[in-house]
Amino acid sequence: MVKFAAWVWCGNNQFNFDFTDAAAHLDEKQMNVVTDWLKSPF
Repeated sequence: MVKFAAWVWCGNNQFNFDFTDAAAHLDEKQMNVVTDWLKSPF
């Protein structure tokens, strides 16, 4: 989640956030944070 937050905050992927990797490690609540942001980033 820290990599995701840094990616959103910095506007680039300098910390190598990977959606596929995240899907394998994040729980349902955390994945909802990511997918909700993807649906409506602003």
